Order: sequence, then structure tokens, then C-alpha cells
Amino acid sequence: MVSALFSCYEQAGRPPLTAIEEWIDAHPGLPGTVSKETVRRMLVGLAVPLTWDMAVTVFLALCGMAGRDPDEPTGDRRDGPAGTSRREAFHRYWQAAVAVS
Repeated sequence: MVSALFSCYEQAGRPPLTAIEEWIDAHPGLPGTVSKETVRRMLVGLAVPLTWDMAVTVFLALCGMAGRDPDEPTGDRRDGPAGTSRREAFHRYWQAAVAVS
């Protein structure tokens, strides 16, 4: 999960944690809220959110900041069957991370 999330972070141009937190705050339709410290802990692999709402909020923020459609197919067979969206692939990675934590 960390690798997938960090890839999104890089695609977004490695924004400062404050900018990610502000982006989340500016988009009230997201499923959850996350502090910049939680984002930091997720990006370095110190925390796996126990709720999907927190994980997907950070994922959607980074996709939004990168100008990427989270529901577009990944095109990478390692992410799942053909047609698997970025969101679906990230959900699988999150589920696997929660299962081992």
C-alpha cells in the first residue's frame, strides 16, 4: 500500500503535507478527514489506516493533486485483472496491508 500511495504522491509532484491537508479540507465531499501527520505516517509506512475512508481520502487527494482520474484503469496487470481502476487497485493494497497489521 505504501508503494502505491507514494507513487501517487510522486505523480502529484511531492506536495508539502500542509498542501495535502489543505486540499482535503477544501473538498468536503471526501469520505473522511486526515491530518498532515497521518498523511506523513502513511507515506513513510508507519501507519495503515484501519478505515477505508481515511485511506481513500488521502488516495483521492493525491489523485486530484496529480490530475489523475482514480477510476481510470491502471493498465498494469500487477494491479489486478484488465480494467482494474486505480481506486480498486489501491483498495486491494489497503486490504492486504490491514490484514497484516
